[in-house]
Amino acid sequence: MITFEDARQVVAADWPDYDPAPWGFEGDEDWFVLLLPETTGGRIAAVDKESGELNWINENADEYTQERPAGAPHDRNAEEEPTPQAVTWLRPDGRVYRRDDRGRFGSGGGGGADEGAGMRPELAGATSLRALETAAVAEAKRITGRDITFSAAGSDLATAKSHFEGVMQALERFPKANLNRVVNAQIARNAYAHATSDGSVVFNTKFSSAAGRQKYLESLAEDSDGWNKGLRIYGINDLKMSSYHVRNAGTPEGVALHEMGHIIDIATTSSRSRPLREHVLTLATAREQRKQTIPGAPIKDRGDMVLRSISGYAMKDHHELAAEAFADVMINGKTASKLSHAIFNALNAEYEIQTGGQP
Repeated sequence: MITFEDARQVVAADWPDYDPAPWGFEGDEDWFVLLLPETTGGRIAAVDKESGELNWINENADEYTQERPAGAPHDRNAEEEPTPQAVTWLRPDGRVYRRDDRGRFGSGGGGGADEGAGMRPELAGATSLRALETAAVAEAKRITGRDITFSAAGSDLATAKSHFEGVMQALERFPKANLNRVVNAQIARNAYAHATSDGSVVFNTKFSSAAGRQKYLESLAEDSDGWNKGLRIYGINDLKMSSYHVRNAGTPEGVALHEMGHIIDIATTSSRSRPLREHVLTLATAREQRKQTIPGAPIKDRGDMVLRSISGYAMKDHHELAAEAFADVMINGKTASKLSHAIFNALNAEYEIQTGGQP
């Protein structure tokens, strides 16, 4: 069994201009995973812990290359056949962030639908929308060192507290996220909220207002209840367990965390981790089809893997896949799916590259 330092040396021997210092992942029981600097084209290496065999993953993540004989130099121009071996990604660093007793990020720990449940006192103690806005601006400044606009106009007070709490949890983990403002407004489409590439999170007043609060809470609870009902029927003769949104996401905090996933993806990293996320999904699907660890019918394809591991909404497109996986990890911590952790860590790796990581 090799050590992480051994893995670094294996990579350095195969790619002589590799600087082994910056990006290392502690993989699962089978692999160490290392990210190479931009000077190497953003290559990703996977080293088998038992044998020391080296595999390379392209920056574009369109193939997973075969291992070469020990000592054979890397040919940058060689075309290599893909191999189906899978890599499971875990958290990419050993730093400790504030978590609650369920292992979730942030001081609020996801909270609940009720005002003040699991919420930081800076927000829970606000008695008016104006006081809440002031408290949120101050709390975000404490976390990030930046001035971020928070407007609760048009929102129910309790709902705004929950939304702002979710945003703070994400900022504690990603303080350099390109978030510039959090507001409430009418949204033409029937969506809870949306995030934009310029760093805005907008909550739909159809749901965030006092008039819409009860319907909002009921709809959110329904969106995640599939996970609590056990195995359900989706299609003919397919026994599968899933739901529209991720486990335990049926609160306004969960909506905020989902939108902050978009902020990391589209506003902070310009979706640069998409190729890696796509590749990890392919690997995870192949691995699950071999091992069949998910209850119910065998996994058919990548879409089925997303449905059963993350949520139905994550199947919509690559942006929703990233945001739902982000929410899963932020809400559920260690109990989030392995696929969510893999996608979260792809987002995190690109975040660290683009922002320099935690201050």
